[in-house]
Amino acid sequence: MEIKKPGTKLFDTTQNRSRSWKLSNDLIDAISQILAQKAAWEIKSAHDCYTDSGYLIGQKTSDPKCILIVGSKTHFDDNQRDKVIKLRTFELFRRGSRNIEILTYDELYERAYFIVNQKLPCL
Repeated sequence: MEIKKPGTKLFDTTQNRSRSWKLSNDLIDAISQILAQKAAWEIKSAHDCYTDSGYLIGQKTSDPKCILIVGSKTHFDDNQRDKVIKLRTFELFRRGSRNIEILTYDELYERAYFIVNQKLPCL
């Protein structure tokens, strides 16, 4: 799990040729960081681990899921056309990121609120 600040930029200031928004270097760096942490964990967990009493721990990790909490919905605030393109760009990136769940702070709050209150927050 990797947690960045809510103010971490999700997008660069320009679009690319396919009319999608360029993702920010901060977001790409966070993905690189979490992938490096995942790789280090997979190497470490490949060895047999034992409890303090000397018993073998039988659970193993295999291609663990990672969670990145970054940015907020304010990064989508723009004119309607750009907002739609940014939302689509972000969603395509998330869906293409295998075993990495990328959430904004707003989405994390909405999920937690729903779990506690069994209804969506009034935002």
